[in-house]
Amino acid sequence: MFSVWLSIPNPTVSPTQQKFLTLLMAQAGSPLLWAIGLAAGIFGYAYWRKVPGAEVGLNVWLLAATMVDGSQLGSTLRAAPWVWPVVVATLWNVFWAWRLRTTVRLWTAAALGILALTLALWNTRFTAGYGFLPLHLLLLATLLIGALRHDFAAHCLRQLAAAGLASLGLAFLLGTTPPLPNIPVWFFVPYLALLAALCGYFTWRWRSRTYFTAALLDLTACTSQSVILLHLWLRHTALHRGLDAFLWSAVFFLLAILVSLSKAGFLHRALAQLRRHLTPLP
Repeated sequence: MFSVWLSIPNPTVSPTQQKFLTLLMAQAGSPLLWAIGLAAGIFGYAYWRKVPGAEVGLNVWLLAATMVDGSQLGSTLRAAPWVWPVVVATLWNVFWAWRLRTTVRLWTAAALGILALTLALWNTRFTAGYGFLPLHLLLLATLLIGALRHDFAAHCLRQLAAAGLASLGLAFLLGTTPPLPNIPVWFFVPYLALLAALCGYFTWRWRSRTYFTAALLDLTACTSQSVILLHLWLRHTALHRGLDAFLWSAVFFLLAILVSLSKAGFLHRALAQLRRHLTPLP
């Protein structure tokens, strides 16, 4: 770590030192990249000697090389990430995932593969909308690996996927829709309905309260998006007169139904049935 810090180019060196560094970088390459490569090699050798924690250090230095720019003095971050160190880390973890077949290895290989694809397609439509597609690929990989495996790590992945699915519905409820180009507004209604259906399926399969909560959030977000779009469409029709009064009447009518069901004990019995059939954890 100290050797990597010492190899960071300093733009305030003397003219003689700057000339030497320029010749060195032109003939042998960046000292910073050489230091990172040397650190990765040391951790790789330590892993071969079965030193605990060495593989984590190897992956960290390979990932650090993606953002390091040693081509100019004083510049340490790349304008566009370098994908090849992530490809090497991905192939390394894919090999060991195939050999060991553990949940953590499988998820790490999938996450690094998605990261490599994201860096290869940087500043394209693939990364538009704050990484909408890469994040969904990572969520899908987390959900699939958690569903196909049966150990404690898979259980943690299932909980993580449930939190991700719930956060998507919550984001739409808070009005933070991703700015995707050339995507119609109505697209998010079937999208949220699909998320709610997916959470409902896993609620039934695992009897999970976590996925039931995610299904409720996604279904509420889908309903709110549908009502908003319907309201905007009716605003441009002949039915716009009295539309607000009708909507408020419908809202209070539904609230009255809920109050009546609560007084009759229906909601209490329904919640008791849910507690009996759903477990806290999948």
